[in-house]
Amino acid sequence: MADTQAPPSPVLNQKEAAAYLRTTPGALKKRRHRRKGPRSFLEQDTRRVLYYLTDLDEYLADSAQADSRSNPELSPLTQAPELRRSLGAKRSAKACAA
Repeated sequence: MADTQAPPSPVLNQKEAAAYLRTTPGALKKRRHRRKGPRSFLEQDTRRVLYYLTDLDEYLADSAQADSRSNPELSPLTQAPELRRSLGAKRSAKACAA
């Protein structure tokens, strides 16, 4: 006889979303207020913050693409080195401005 379990919910509350992202609910709240975290919405009846599982997956994928360790195009090791400006030029520019 097959064990019938309900499929996982496509909507997670803040605590479940934090566990899914392996962070704390407080860190998730801080990212939400800074508009840096995954998309969220408020449940109208209870005013709870909820997250769609697909939005969490998209947030993880975007975070991986923004990280130079997983995106070779952003790696500083594959880019040509930038020339360092001399400190003397910086000082002379300040002297001219004064």
